[in-house]
Amino acid sequence: MGTVRKYFRIGDIIVLLLVLLASLVLGMAFSKSGDGDTFYIKRDGIYETYSLVTDREIQLVSNGIEVKVTVSEGKVLVTSATCPDKLCVNSKPVSKKGETIVCLPARLVVGISGDYGNEVDGVVG
Repeated sequence: MGTVRKYFRIGDIIVLLLVLLASLVLGMAFSKSGDGDTFYIKRDGIYETYSLVTDREIQLVSNGIEVKVTVSEGKVLVTSATCPDKLCVNSKPVSKKGETIVCLPARLVVGISGDYGNEVDGVVG
């Protein structure tokens, strides 16, 4: 049996640093966390997209629940809802690709669009 080394050799450290650098570069290259320029609202079988550039308020009814979505300074938030738990109203504003705000009682999803377009990854019945 061989002996166990107690220290790293300089070659071991160089290989470890190269692996860490490569993983960091690949992570940044495939990251979808940048700012989006559009957002979507999914509700009652309807999928709508809007621009994040224009500040606005959108009033809608989904599953019998009144919801107000506000766009301001490139961020989207739910400012009011008649749902019982108000989790969507207490959510932080979203502005990065892939971030969402969900209101389960209203069956509503508000999210920032990414590079992947209008792909649907599930159906709520």
